[in-house]
Amino acid sequence: MTGFSTDWLRLREPADHTARNESVRHSVVKYLNQTEGAIIADLASGTGSTVRALFEDIEVEQHWHLLDNDPALLETAAALVSELDCDTITLQTHRLDLTRFPSGMTAIKPSLITTSAFVDLASVDWLSRLVTYALMERVPVYTALTYSGSVSLSPEDPADADILEAFNRHQLTDKGFGPALGPAAADRIAKLFKVARFHTIEGESDWVLGDEEKDLQRELLKGWTRAAVETERVAPEDADAWLARRLEWIEEGRSRIVVGHKDVAAFPK
Repeated sequence: MTGFSTDWLRLREPADHTARNESVRHSVVKYLNQTEGAIIADLASGTGSTVRALFEDIEVEQHWHLLDNDPALLETAAALVSELDCDTITLQTHRLDLTRFPSGMTAIKPSLITTSAFVDLASVDWLSRLVTYALMERVPVYTALTYSGSVSLSPEDPADADILEAFNRHQLTDKGFGPALGPAAADRIAKLFKVARFHTIEGESDWVLGDEEKDLQRELLKGWTRAAVETERVAPEDADAWLARRLEWIEEGRSRIVVGHKDVAAFPK
């Protein structure tokens, strides 16, 4: 499984929280508040961003199970969640090989499964296992901030299309879960849940990055450049020149980036 650094997760969290689709998020919180106590399994939990995105509006006792394969991220998540001003949260962390999902879920018995910025890294086989598990256990699933493949860059640059096409191709490579669905993942998981006769609520959750997100823009563009070069569809010198131009526009306060994401909540009927 491809890991993510604490610094990157910290950097993107404000944009993630702002971008979450409020209609989808509201449907999840409303469901949880109708339970006698929420047991939430957060897959690929990172530093616990999903907890911080939801906890304030959950009115019932909430017990979070954070599942990730990175012990350092789990340790950071536990520390950050412990600092929240909320006396209704309890937490357990689980170091788990998510490539084997649903192995390791037997003892958890969640009333909700969440995951953020993750399912675009997974294969159709992995998503099918998630849907099958949710169907068998009659548990709703909330997948947030799934990259949709849509990107708008301003100012425009002649090399934009080549870089973004190469990056989207890179998104289809194996991230440890089989051939990734990349930009097709959000629509595919919504379709799989509909076929399984779940009620789905879907909505866009795009990042809109401007002057206040300069650091995030820089790291995002650097990541896209590395990925594009790795595909060998863009020459390194061309990618570096593109990156230099775009970094200069960020410094000048001219850069705006919109990155398409999609949120899906699926509830068994």
